[in-house]
Amino acid sequence: MLRDAGKKYGRVLIWDLEGTTGGVPQLKVYRRFEGRGLWVEGGARTLGTLVDVLIAGAEVAVINGRRMGGSEVLSEANELTGQLAFCVEEGPDLKRGGRDPQREPFDLFREAREAGIERGVYLHYPLLRERPSWIEELEDMELYVGPVQVAGGQPQVEGRVVANLYELV
Repeated sequence: MLRDAGKKYGRVLIWDLEGTTGGVPQLKVYRRFEGRGLWVEGGARTLGTLVDVLIAGAEVAVINGRRMGGSEVLSEANELTGQLAFCVEEGPDLKRGGRDPQREPFDLFREAREAGIERGVYLHYPLLRERPSWIEELEDMELYVGPVQVAGGQPQVEGRVVANLYELV
């Protein structure tokens, strides 16, 4: 499935549930699909983990803005490697936790952009029917939105935990 999605869409977002729920990122899995346009959210909480994800075969390491951030950390990560995307997930089915739970997605994306991160991923559960108006204000960021739903408490995309990204802006 990953091979086909990478060929069809040019990039595939892997949401590593083991890594994102506090476990260890599945680096061996990423290595098997190296060179296939993988964007990996592996649950990075440190710069070292971001580097591990990239060395293991991800084209882009995805930083979850509610888990890891702050302008200093984001700037340092971007200086270390330009192969980053900043992700914000939200929706009525999610509890906003982690860092700055009350901050709006636009503010988090703006902070990432000011730190030099040029790509963003916005995941909203359930799938949005309309683009939020603030997306237009992020014209200097390559921003993607995934068609995501929550099933059984876990992020799901069309019944799977792999999302193809659709370019919006």
